[in-house]
Amino acid sequence: MASNYHWMRILCYEVERKLVGQSKSRPDDARARKSRAALRVALLQLVETEPFERISIRELCRTARVSHPTFYRNYESKEEILAEIAEEEVNRLWSGMLELVVFRDPEKSARAICNYVHRHRGIWKPLVTTSAATVLRDKYVELSVNLRQTRKVIHADFPIRMVSAVFAAGMIEILSWWLNQPEDYPVDNVVQFLSWLVVNPTIGPATFKLRSS
Repeated sequence: MASNYHWMRILCYEVERKLVGQSKSRPDDARARKSRAALRVALLQLVETEPFERISIRELCRTARVSHPTFYRNYESKEEILAEIAEEEVNRLWSGMLELVVFRDPEKSARAICNYVHRHRGIWKPLVTTSAATVLRDKYVELSVNLRQTRKVIHADFPIRMVSAVFAAGMIEILSWWLNQPEDYPVDNVVQFLSWLVVNPTIGPATFKLRSS
C-alpha cells in the first residue's frame, strides 16, 4: 500500500508538472542547490559505466538519493543536467586559456587545456568519452561564437561557427583518446597533439587568401 501511495504521488507530480510547465522557476535555496549538486555528481558517476541514453531518471534519483519530485523541481530532464555540467566546464576552461588565445600562442593554449583537463580528469573523462561529448562540443561552439575575443584570432575569411566547431571536435577527439590511456601517459605528448592538429591550424597565423565567389 505504501509503495502504491509513493508512485501515486509521483504520478500526480508528473501531471502537475506538465500542466504548469515552465511558469514556476526552480528553487534556489541551500537544499535545492545541494540536490542539484548531488544529481550532477550522480550523472557523472553513471555515465562512466553505461551510455547516457540508457540512464533513467529513476536510476539517477536513486544514485543521488533524491526523490522524483525533487528532481523535477530542479530539472526538466537529465539532458538539462548534462548541459549544465558541460557549460560549467567550458566556462572554466575558457577562463583559463582566453588570454593565451587572444595572443595567438598555440602551444601555451594547448598546455592550458591539457593542464586543466588533467587536474579535473575525473569530470572530463565521462564528458568526452561518452555521448556527453556532443553537448560539450555544442556548448563550446556557442560560447566561442559569442565571444568578441574569438573574432580577433580567427582569419577574417573563415566562418567563425565553422572554425569553432572544427576546434571543438578536434579537441574533444584528442582528449577522448588521451583519457582512455593510462593515467601516466605524458601530458607533453598531448600538448603537441593539440597544438599541431587543432590549435595552430585554427588560431595560428594564416598565410593564405580565400578566393572570392
